[in-house]
Amino acid sequence: MRLAGVPRSAAARMAATVAGEDRTSGPVAARSRLAALPETAWRSALGSKGPAYRTVWRILDGVQ
Repeated sequence: MRLAGVPRSAAARMAATVAGEDRTSGPVAARSRLAALPETAWRSALGSKGPAYRTVWRILDGVQ
């Protein structure tokens, strides 16, 4: 998740959230999966700070 631009403090928990998906795809595919995740998935993985992490990630990654 770090290669996909997820902040260090959230990377492990976000990796666990998308663990069921193909991990061999690389950072580009990981970014696509993260962009497609709804806010509820970020909140589920990171608690009340999930939406803020999602917003920051989307801005830094150029999605938003």
